[in-house]
Amino acid sequence: MRLSLITFLCALISIFWSVLMLAPAFVDYMYADFANARIFVLCALGCAFVGALVSALSYRQWMDKASLKEMFLMTSCVWLTSCLLGAIPFYFSTLGLSLTDAVFESVSG
Repeated sequence: MRLSLITFLCALISIFWSVLMLAPAFVDYMYADFANARIFVLCALGCAFVGALVSALSYRQWMDKASLKEMFLMTSCVWLTSCLLGAIPFYFSTLGLSLTDAVFESVSG
């Protein structure tokens, strides 16, 4: 099993989420909620940095065909990565959510 393929895909998802986090930052900025806008921008920068670092370290021959086991693991890891990255702004926001509540809000959509 090639874990570099799975970590590379999770890193790309992290970079994708960092771009998506800029949309709520813009909305918070338009409504003059500068504290939460700053949190979204910082989380986006952190996700982009970690995603770029992990993708640079795990980039190899990831274009090969993935086995069925790798696809199941990729699906689980991408889902888990998306939920955890979506919970970061909730946790650090001015809402005062605990880590459990932030993950719940992220998972429940």
